[in-house]
Amino acid sequence: MATYECQDCEQVLPSKRELKLHMKVHRKGHKKERRFTCDVCSKDFSQQSGLQQHQRTHTNEKPYLCDYCGRTFAQIGNLRTHSLQHTQEAPFVCETCGARFRNGGNLKKHKQVHANAYTCGECSKTFKDADRLRGHQLLHGNTKPFACDSCDKAFVSKSKLLAHSRVHTKEKPYACDLCDKTFTQKSAVKQHRKLHANEKPFLCHACGKSFAQKINLQNHVTIHAKETNLSCDTCKARFQNRTDLDAHEQSHTRVQPVQLDESFLDAHAIESFHEVDVLDQCSMSHSMEEQFPGSLYNDELERLMQEALFKSELWTAVRDGLDQAV
Repeated sequence: MATYECQDCEQVLPSKRELKLHMKVHRKGHKKERRFTCDVCSKDFSQQSGLQQHQRTHTNEKPYLCDYCGRTFAQIGNLRTHSLQHTQEAPFVCETCGARFRNGGNLKKHKQVHANAYTCGECSKTFKDADRLRGHQLLHGNTKPFACDSCDKAFVSKSKLLAHSRVHTKEKPYACDLCDKTFTQKSAVKQHRKLHANEKPFLCHACGKSFAQKINLQNHVTIHAKETNLSCDTCKARFQNRTDLDAHEQSHTRVQPVQLDESFLDAHAIESFHEVDVLDQCSMSHSMEEQFPGSLYNDELERLMQEALFKSELWTAVRDGLDQAV
């Protein structure tokens, strides 16, 4: 737990600072060298009690027993802190509001509530002081009181103005600790370090390619924006990106040879099947008028017509082959 124990007298203190102040009591009035030495690790102590407590870390001895649950401890200070769980005592008191806690760690967490006492009325975000709250409130009012002397730009905070001014001064105070490359802003260093770590968190949803920096992804997606007129060489169907086109073209390459039996030797049956297929495409085009408004309907209709043409040519080739076989 977040408590600090004096090795000389076993007193438990709620913070490291109070422990340091307490230790001065033992050091005051004498400057003798520590004469109690651990024969295992050679660590020195000013008092024998401190040495005895330390030696238990080597022997794993736990002589202090909890009367409530039987748990044992190597240090009496740890037993005292543990016992508070059974007695419900809360000796750690908040000086601001009087709230009580059983250990110093919980008191420290509680004090953060008072540390962020300034609350924004717009979004309820809290701040440690009034100046930070006022700077934050400028974001809601869209006020930009900090103007750049070198250009017409203005900013909501002094820190943002300072970061912008480096564009004019060419100052680059942030350096990469791996390659010594410098940057004008701290955020740029963080992005740059991803190159060394080979991290690529920015993913293109069109093709699956990933990038280390967002700007590289933005430049990449313009490639897909230019691919809106990609078409299939086999059936002339059109697609908006290369990934969808490649997936579609696989549908043509997956066609397997068909083992024809006597029932397929009837060319009339094949022709009838072709006519039904074309009629299905036609009836589908009428229902599409309700599903695809405007130009989307025309694009989809053209794609289906090209697909129907491809199937028609395919069945014609099969029929001619069967005629020759007969």
